[in-house]
Amino acid sequence: MPDIQDFICGGYFITKYVRDYAREGRPELPCPLVSLSRCVNDNFFPDDWAIDWMGDVDADSIGHAAAFGIDPAVLPAMSKEIGKTIGNEIGFPNVCRSLNQARALLAKYYLQSEDLLVLGIGLAPEFRAELLAKAALPKGTVQAGVYEMITSGQALSTGATVLGSDLVNLDEFGPMLQHSFLCNSLEKKYRDEFDITLNQFGLIADHDAACKCAILTNDVKTGAEPGYWAAWRIVSYPLS
Repeated sequence: MPDIQDFICGGYFITKYVRDYAREGRPELPCPLVSLSRCVNDNFFPDDWAIDWMGDVDADSIGHAAAFGIDPAVLPAMSKEIGKTIGNEIGFPNVCRSLNQARALLAKYYLQSEDLLVLGIGLAPEFRAELLAKAALPKGTVQAGVYEMITSGQALSTGATVLGSDLVNLDEFGPMLQHSFLCNSLEKKYRDEFDITLNQFGLIADHDAACKCAILTNDVKTGAEPGYWAAWRIVSYPLS
């Protein structure tokens, strides 16, 4: 099993465990889940709801803020502060460029939740060239923060607990991690093709097995959403 510093860092994320994902007819899915997919998990900080130039403060942004224990009264000022950092300190739309930065945001905005997580994601080096070739957006377009991180080539920070590997794509229509293998119930195909089952976090424990699943998912015959699918090694860090 590779060491976490063997992986290229795709960024750090402030997020939460997923407890409300639909599991009807899918008893193999644990609760809670861990996911970096915006289809499965809608709780990230920051994200488009916390960026002033993405829209005004509304009921949706207030709801997202509440999930992190943020007082709605601070949202206007906070969203202006966050908006200035996007594309600089923070990769669009929710990618912290360092572990220290993620922890600083936790402290600065007093984020609170019993389900709070600071996650890092890593890509095996042998897939770097393929991702950079296939997931690049046109010139003049805001690149995904994850894409920028993979371009930089830095290693994941030490001191993490490995949770498993996630299959999430870089959506070809937008600069972000978007669809999960769960969107198309591909866990069943992985089980049938490779005898792979999910661990207690809803992830694939063995990274080599997850890489085989990524290759399968990128095959157009599989019918997964457009974009580049990668096996991301997911690690969890202490909050401070």
